[in-house]
Amino acid sequence: MKTIKLEYNIHEISDCETLITLKAQCDNEVFEMFWKYTGEIVPKKESMNGNFAVAAILPYAMHKNYNVHLEGCVSQEFIASLQECQDLWTLWRPELYHKVTITCDGFDAPQISLGNKAVMAFSGGVDACYSLHAHQRKLLGERNRNIELGLLIIGFDIDRDNLDWIKIAEEANRKILASYGAKQTVVETNWKDYCVDWEMSFGFGVTTTLHHFNKSHQFGVWSADEDYLFEVRPWGNHSSQNPLLSDRSFPIVATGAGLDRSSKVKVISENPEVLSNIRVCWAFPVGLLNCGRCEKCVRTYLNFKIAGVDVVDVISPVLKPSDISRIKIKHYPAKMFYIEILKNSGGLNLNYRRAVRHVIVMSKFYIAVKKFLDHRPKLKKFIMSKIDPSIHY
Repeated sequence: MKTIKLEYNIHEISDCETLITLKAQCDNEVFEMFWKYTGEIVPKKESMNGNFAVAAILPYAMHKNYNVHLEGCVSQEFIASLQECQDLWTLWRPELYHKVTITCDGFDAPQISLGNKAVMAFSGGVDACYSLHAHQRKLLGERNRNIELGLLIIGFDIDRDNLDWIKIAEEANRKILASYGAKQTVVETNWKDYCVDWEMSFGFGVTTTLHHFNKSHQFGVWSADEDYLFEVRPWGNHSSQNPLLSDRSFPIVATGAGLDRSSKVKVISENPEVLSNIRVCWAFPVGLLNCGRCEKCVRTYLNFKIAGVDVVDVISPVLKPSDISRIKIKHYPAKMFYIEILKNSGGLNLNYRRAVRHVIVMSKFYIAVKKFLDHRPKLKKFIMSKIDPSIHY
């Protein structure tokens, strides 16, 4: 069994800019991941150990069936957590991942988290805004953390070459974070190029960035995608997996699985900066945060209506029931969000409820078609161009 060898370097370019590189080599196969940080608070050499490196490479190594060796130190407890994480993923996706061995030059000395300072992954969407609000407004009891810093990750949902949209997202996120007394740092990375399967492995990518602060902060925070009742598996953000992506020296917590999306929206609607700057759209409209027409914009619009907020201009001024019924859902997780909307839709106009029900019923067809065509790419391209060119399966 081959071994992929890892070597990382931390380049402190200035007080507000740091470049972290991770060289991976297995025989003649060599590539490099990078994370470039810009902001008031950036990682330093003393702010991390090698935990991030093994987390970053693990999906790739498991897929290739390569053992991993890091030239550096890792927490022994973190390796144990990743071993358990491998048990999970090889059960969930045995055709995609294999169990591998992780070794390093030495183990990092154990430490106990003293303090409550946290760094969080902050996209500016509903889940991230709820996590920030809940922690900073002390809604979580003994689980409250003091969010000092929010990370906007470029290279995941936002492409690294989409410069205009990056600028828009940075400004919107900064306003939301500032309203809660937190600062923003931007990190650009090419990790997604080596993640194998984004939907399965993105949790490794998000938590890798948090591990860059595992010696300077006591906690990492990211946000649950779904509530415990409607969790989808296998998925890169799941309550079975998430605790296994950290250790006791630097616990990374996923906030928000105890509430559905409409309940989160009701909480964050208290903050005018959120209503003016929230970003949920994947369509990247020119000059706008949200297109107001895509599936995610439409469901967020409905979430706000359920919460009693009739107009959120940053998402869409007004959507008619006909705008909702035209939505075509092709992924099961999105279907579950509309089922949750229907469950909470008692306060919606009857025509809106009918439109949501129509979307759910038709999703059975679109999801089935997608599943069928995914295994027949030539047929998929031909049929979809003839039937409805607007449907991109």
